[in-house]
Amino acid sequence: MRNRLALGFCAMVLAAGTTGCGSGEAAPAGATGTPDASVDASASMLSEASAECRRWIRNELMEAKDGADYDDPAMLSCRALPKEENTKIVDEELQRSMSELYALAKVTKTETERFQRCIGRIGTADEKVAVKHVIKVEGPIGPSRIADLADVHTDYSRGQASEGQMIASAFTTCYKSIAGLVTVYDKDGGVLAKKRY
Repeated sequence: MRNRLALGFCAMVLAAGTTGCGSGEAAPAGATGTPDASVDASASMLSEASAECRRWIRNELMEAKDGADYDDPAMLSCRALPKEENTKIVDEELQRSMSELYALAKVTKTETERFQRCIGRIGTADEKVAVKHVIKVEGPIGPSRIADLADVHTDYSRGQASEGQMIASAFTTCYKSIAGLVTVYDKDGGVLAKKRY
């Protein structure tokens, strides 16, 4: 089975146009030689496929906003693995990713503080003044970046729509999404502004 897997992987790698697949030549199914050498080569190719598959999954998790890159030759490595091995790698990488995100969340500031810090660094003078009135930023501003909906709560009173527009505009400076929508609220929960980001 391992020898067939290695041959299949080799064929997929060569079909993808990449160079090299072990020595570049796969032994025919009926070839003579030492069985141990064939098993070692197959195990080595399986190990390489696992490492490439793991790399591809990590990259895809890190760049989730861009969608999956199915043209990456490393993705072929995932297809070449037995289903159990593939599932195990995906589970391990998801677990690692979630652990890193959880650890990061514990040491990073709140979303409100990150927003205010971003505008403090790159915002205009008016944006810096307006963002001081932000008391809470919430919503799925996570890694999806596909259809994020963000809510920004302020201590402004009703009727301060121009200040709300300033905050919405500032928000688009710091956050990007494919089809995101930020809504800025006054202290009573009334809508001051909405803007795509």
